[in-house]
Amino acid sequence: MKDNQTKELLMNAAKNIFFRKGNIHATTQDIADEAGVNRALIHYYFSSREQLYEMVLKDASREMSQRLQKAFVPGSSFREKMDTFLTIHINELLEYPFLENFIIAEFNRAGGNKMHLLSKEVAGIFMENFVRELREEMERGTIVRMSPEQFLINIVSLCSYPLIARPLLQQVFDLDDAAYLDFIKQRKDQIMRMIFRD
Repeated sequence: MKDNQTKELLMNAAKNIFFRKGNIHATTQDIADEAGVNRALIHYYFSSREQLYEMVLKDASREMSQRLQKAFVPGSSFREKMDTFLTIHINELLEYPFLENFIIAEFNRAGGNKMHLLSKEVAGIFMENFVRELREEMERGTIVRMSPEQFLINIVSLCSYPLIARPLLQQVFDLDDAAYLDFIKQRKDQIMRMIFRD
């Protein structure tokens, strides 16, 4: 009988390598070394390296869906939802700075063949409640009018780019690690000012 704790250990080791360290081309040996186990265990728990990749991607998608559900709770204002979403998203990027790189690289590599791994809950949240509330907010005039797709891309880009470009930004602005983290923590307030027009 396979041990779920060992499987979780391997999954966490893979996430650490892919999402924290940014080694999207890691081998099963790299993952085994990270987990402190024999490589044969990976082949015991996962039928292939591809299956491990897919399970990690699916797990990341599920966790993303859960975080979005926490942000877009019924009864809170759109401003409150955006504030919570930005906090969650920025904290996630600080914890896993290469998560989005991994997802993009995997989809670029496999084309549309990985769409089934993305949680349908994520799309459902945005396509229904979020888009409706966004349009209502634009009708009130508190947000500049644009398509929901453009709005989402703007928000994700404003959060993600400073994390993806960390080495460049630290060099250009002469930021040590502490100053950089301080800079990132200010992003939410800056983005909220850009979103809302009051």
